Amino acid sequence: MKRKPTGDQQEPHNGIAEKIESFESQIAKFEEHIQEKEAELALITEKESKLKSSDEILQQKDHLITLLQKKSDLLQKQYDLAQKKSNLVQENYDLQNKYISGKYYAFTANVWKVEEVKRNGNEWQTFLRSVRKKDAFECRYAETKSNSVELAKIDPYTITRDGAENANCDVPRSVTARSSSMPQSSNITRDAVWPKDIFGRKADSQHIAHLIPAGKSLSHKQWLNVAAAVLGIQNDADMTVKKKAARGYVSQETSQVKLTQESESNSDKRPNQEQKKPRAGVIHFVTNKIRLQSQENTLDGTEPTLLIVPVMTLQGAKDWRGKEYTAICLAGHPRESHLGVLEASSVYKKIGLADSNLLTVRHTRDANPEEVSMACDLLRAAVLALQDMIASLSKEDFSYCENPNENVNKKPLHEASEEAKKLLCKVPAPIQKHDEAEKPVCLITFGDHDNADMHPAPDPLLLVLKAANIFGIMAGMKMLANASSDSDSDISIGDIIEEEAFLEAREQALRPKTWEDLARGLGQPNGYFASTKASE
Repeated sequence: MKRKPTGDQQEPHNGIAEKIESFESQIAKFEEHIQEKEAELALITEKESKLKSSDEILQQKDHLITLLQKKSDLLQKQYDLAQKKSNLVQENYDLQNKYISGKYYAFTANVWKVEEVKRNGNEWQTFLRSVRKKDAFECRYAETKSNSVELAKIDPYTITRDGAENANCDVPRSVTARSSSMPQSSNITRDAVWPKDIFGRKADSQHIAHLIPAGKSLSHKQWLNVAAAVLGIQNDADMTVKKKAARGYVSQETSQVKLTQESESNSDKRPNQEQKKPRAGVIHFVTNKIRLQSQENTLDGTEPTLLIVPVMTLQGAKDWRGKEYTAICLAGHPRESHLGVLEASSVYKKIGLADSNLLTVRHTRDANPEEVSMACDLLRAAVLALQDMIASLSKEDFSYCENPNENVNKKPLHEASEEAKKLLCKVPAPIQKHDEAEKPVCLITFGDHDNADMHPAPDPLLLVLKAANIFGIMAGMKMLANASSDSDSDISIGDIIEEEAFLEAREQALRPKTWEDLARGLGQPNGYFASTKASE
């Protein structure tokens, strides 16, 4: 059953596919009207031919004049209809050409400008999520108990937080190791988890991009507090706790784990050897990833130019539990220039938002002003919060994140922190003159985690904080290190663990429920048949 969008967003307006369909429908109607006029003209011509003798012409003079006048009117209407049809065909062509050239959707500078404001110094605290066990996350995981498989709602966020705060759990050494030679089955799993990219195109060669960076570079270390925040862990928590929140942990419980040849290439362990069971952290969550073409030089790299911002309030983002929601997509720098226009259209083409195949896909929509305004408010709050977090980094944070051999005064994160302490911050502000009809904003929909036909929704807090970092970079502020353009091409063991668990959970959630499942759901732990026997 199709679910209606939930959260703060409104129903989206129609998009490019609907506009093309409307044009084609109108053109077909004009063609039909033209054919009707041609049929009427044929009848008049037939009546004219029957007036053969002069006596008949004199007797039916008035009728003939009426017929000729009607014929003339029909010819004019037919011409007018043909002209309107021609105009519509041209408009349809122009619209499609505008889309394919990457100039249909609004650029960032069409919608938002840069505004300098002063922070109050306590914004990051508002972004901390409260994760409690009673708040079940919608990402389901299947547990195996004895010989039966039971569907259980388990919150991976809470489990990871509990493991991170458990002194008996260790930071893993290998779960984050990345390799380009993982099993082929991992690609099959990824295509099942992300069957489409964020714009609704079928999975092909698009990359799976991490929001919190993951890769061989050290950039992911600077995002440690962000990973902790989405689990509800404070900045001043123990460094080991934050590391486990981001990278995962290894529990003291042991289990039989069958290792693949690839994952044991750097280990002397053998398959089926008893070892500690790893649990991946936030970096590897499915909710920390999106499928996006050319992410390496639009979302990542030193000069990112793409913003993807959830359409919801901050509270809605904090309370999110895996449900469907919408987000707006904007390309280009927020400072208007001719170069920026060319840059933005190029970005839209790179990421596939100018693909002619999408002209018939009803996945993207045109955002309405209220949706754009809500996204702007959330992004504005995120930029302020991220700057507040950067300003409050501790010596321990710096020690973990930066190269100890570099001069303190020349370390990028130190420089960013000193700048953030000045409390002046550049944030997005709406442009009143924006014409949404002329330059609509692209609205995309992320699917519920139980929906196997859509791109699964990423965590909106992670998505907006990634956008906030990119906006800050584009606005000229010193921010957290973005992922390097070549660091997100490989896959780690932690990624495989989370993605396979997510896929298994989804498949278990969608399987038909038996009488036994229903009975357990109604509080009969021994099942339906056991309860009926007891009543006999």
